[in-house]
Amino acid sequence: MCGIAGIFSSDEQIRLRIDAMNALMSHRGPDAQAVWSEKSISLAHSRLSIIDISEAAHQPMISADERFVIVFNGEVYNYRQLSEQLQSDFPEKYGRNGFRTQSDTEIVLELFAAYGSSSVSMLNGMFAYCIYDRLDEKLFLFRDRIGIKPLFYSIQNRNLCFASELRSLMQALPSKTLNVQALPLYLHLGYFPEPHTVMNEANKFPAGYFASWDGHELRTECYWDAASFAKTKKNISFDDAKGSFKLQLEEAVSDSLISDVPLGVFLSGGIDSSLVAAVAATKATGRIKTFTVSSPDKSHDESEYARKIASHLQSEHFEMAADEKTLTDLAEPLLQQMDEPLADSSFFPVYLISKFAREHVTVALGGDGGDELFQGYGSYRWAQRLSNPLLRVAWPLARMRLKNTRHAQFFNAALADSFYSNIFSIEQNMFPMWELSSLNLSSKKSFPNDVSFLNSLSPADAQAFFDLTHYLKDDLLVKVDRASMLTSLEVRPPLLDHRLIEEVLQLPLIHKIKSGESKYLLKEILADYIPRELFDRPKKGFSIPMQRWLKKELGFLPERYLQNQNLRVFEIRSFDAVQDILEKYRSGSHSWYYNRIWVLVVLSQYLENHPEIEIGQ
Repeated sequence: MCGIAGIFSSDEQIRLRIDAMNALMSHRGPDAQAVWSEKSISLAHSRLSIIDISEAAHQPMISADERFVIVFNGEVYNYRQLSEQLQSDFPEKYGRNGFRTQSDTEIVLELFAAYGSSSVSMLNGMFAYCIYDRLDEKLFLFRDRIGIKPLFYSIQNRNLCFASELRSLMQALPSKTLNVQALPLYLHLGYFPEPHTVMNEANKFPAGYFASWDGHELRTECYWDAASFAKTKKNISFDDAKGSFKLQLEEAVSDSLISDVPLGVFLSGGIDSSLVAAVAATKATGRIKTFTVSSPDKSHDESEYARKIASHLQSEHFEMAADEKTLTDLAEPLLQQMDEPLADSSFFPVYLISKFAREHVTVALGGDGGDELFQGYGSYRWAQRLSNPLLRVAWPLARMRLKNTRHAQFFNAALADSFYSNIFSIEQNMFPMWELSSLNLSSKKSFPNDVSFLNSLSPADAQAFFDLTHYLKDDLLVKVDRASMLTSLEVRPPLLDHRLIEEVLQLPLIHKIKSGESKYLLKEILADYIPRELFDRPKKGFSIPMQRWLKKELGFLPERYLQNQNLRVFEIRSFDAVQDILEKYRSGSHSWYYNRIWVLVVLSQYLENHPEIEIGQ
């Protein structure tokens, strides 16, 4: 895991900003930092050494034929097999001389030299990287299929700049203006969906794509699309599905254990992390290390189960008790380190467990992906219910009976205008599309507009696909990357191995949820590793009591960032409308407005701390 940055520009003064860009990524790569420049290109790399920790594997790295230069962030798990393929296909070049390092980066670089841009399809892992062709003076960008690793870029006046983090990219931008058009989406979802960022001048590079830049035009090409696998369902028995998925899961976890530095597993006590830990325990060469942070809210604390599972797996278990004061004290400092507005308050416990784990390991496996792939969220059941045309005639009555409650929103006639994003927004206690007008905002009627095939799926599958390609990619994975990399910890999600995703997207819904029981297939596999009594229970999850905190422990944040008319956020938002939201929340009549308060606090705090971002209309 590392930080990468680059500037392609004929303007020497702009290229000089590369050092400042790299300096802001030292937390992503504390082991080595370097810059390489030639003609119109400058590339920077901050390294967290994971595979081949020798100086020979430092970057930027130049290919054996000296034509190509790479800066790479992430891990490629099948690099050893790919090195063998290179030696077999090009014995005169690689069979005789071998390779200069034992790193995956060198293999990625030499694959490009041998096969070109299409070589990205050969990689299994998480990555974002740049390769520069010194002969043709051409730059190439790549991002992994799921979007696990971040990549931001900007094109202005024929200057292309990119970086792993927005704060780094901002150093290269001569002007920065607020992306007012994307703010409705942020308030609607709690994050800026790809390709949007908080600024007009910067974009998120799309997952599953690569691109080339010759100084004039950015040409993009999709090399992997989840929709192509979701369109058709396999006719497969449950036993065959279980056997096939289990074998692929074992391979994915085994691959993700590759490391030349200490490695552990996050273990919350839930289904997903328990399954990853259980498989890792059978594949690792020695005892695995597991890490748990207990929740101060006992009704959402699963640390007791994590402890029992760790004991069953005979792991070396580390547990940290998270008290509320520790978490609330982190709130404002971490807001200032968030890099871009992100209203996911679980950022705090992810940072906490990452910091705790980093005291013992450099790499940790996580369980991200299980909910989106195996029907783990309640929103999927809502999508199924609300799609029933026979029940729609009862919507007005249901809305009347549920008046002034959160669930009344599910029966609003405007729900269908953006069905899947509205269901997500309501479940997250954000602003449904139809309520954005109260903040003087216009909304996009058909978000997202890139998955028109959703109507061909079952409503539950469609809602899950929305989460996989939006919520997971632009919120959950972003949260994990930003929080963990602040502590210089690499987190790997083996459940998001693209081979697993391709398999699961084609499975019938009945294998994922049975008789109302979600994650059915995962639970049946987990039962092969640990006793059912350790996991067969209602889902809890580590919960942040934000509903209470914003009235008490963190009450100073809305006071500071939402109750002064001179705040920058009120140049684009209605002050009176925000005060009305605050009043309804504090009075208790709309206690579920807490996340609406939080999403506004995060935005306002960001704007106050980034005065260099101009606010237009």
